[in-house]
Amino acid sequence: MRNFMRSAALLLLALLITAVLFVGCKKEEAAAIEFWSTQTESDRQSTIQLLIDTFQALNPEITITLVPVEENDMPKQVAAAAAAGTLPAMAEFGSEVAINFGMEGLLDMEENTDIINSTGKRKFYAGALALLESPKKGSYYVLPFHGWIQGIWYRSDWFKEAGLSPPNNWEAIEKAAKYFFQPDKNRYGILVGTTAEAYTEQCFTQFAISNKARLFDKNGNLVFNTPEMKETVEYYARLARSIHRDPRPGGPGTFTCRERWPCSSTYGVIVALGLFKQEDEAKTAAARRFIEYLFTEDGYVTFLHMAPGGHEPGDQGDLGR
Repeated sequence: MRNFMRSAALLLLALLITAVLFVGCKKEEAAAIEFWSTQTESDRQSTIQLLIDTFQALNPEITITLVPVEENDMPKQVAAAAAAGTLPAMAEFGSEVAINFGMEGLLDMEENTDIINSTGKRKFYAGALALLESPKKGSYYVLPFHGWIQGIWYRSDWFKEAGLSPPNNWEAIEKAAKYFFQPDKNRYGILVGTTAEAYTEQCFTQFAISNKARLFDKNGNLVFNTPEMKETVEYYARLARSIHRDPRPGGPGTFTCRERWPCSSTYGVIVALGLFKQEDEAKTAAARRFIEYLFTEDGYVTFLHMAPGGHEPGDQGDLGR
């Protein structure tokens, strides 16, 4: 506990020093804003709150309230807030819902684009920026904040002992999952999502991409009922039906994965950060200032290290300058 408190104190000191250099002598109008985040785990919320506390210590005229929102609930929560005229000043969410919010006219795209331009486009990964660019060239829905790659994690020692090949193709995955399905030992072959939530979409999409199954063709026509998609659905259902237990088992008996697919079948998500439209300009200014603080070196590294290896940077840092 003593070491933890010492580490927390050192981190707070580093963040305060960064904030002092970042703030300088600039004074902002008083504002109270909400920051909606899909980081709902208690330890991650504690880290974000530390960042907020540090920022507020140097900006006492700004009050930030952290509001954790489950990623599956974000669309309906935003819709309800928009209808009530109570949208948060800023939020962190998946790029797919961010684009939808932008198309619905809820995001402050002008301000978000200006932050990207003032920060420097070259500082961000080009692919992440391209994903968040609107049909109007040079205009962005939100900022790319971080991302993750959907993969397969597996116990290589178990596979070697069993004489199994790495799970890098459908046949190897199914064979290993069946082999390790030993419920009497509290061991379950594979973990895949089966309920109507984002996790299931994420698990399924990597299989669909690897089989060249798509929802739409290049002309925007719906092509869901293709042989490739049908084959993928049947394979996924077979996995879920015969070698998966719901609720999620967790623990050492779980065979999930992290063997990267070839580039042609890799799936991942860009998590965005951006401003919603506000009638109060002071709220927009306050939220912008906090976003800029989150992109400082110490602020950014602190946020990403909530989940080392899980939160991949969307900002190249000095590499992009």
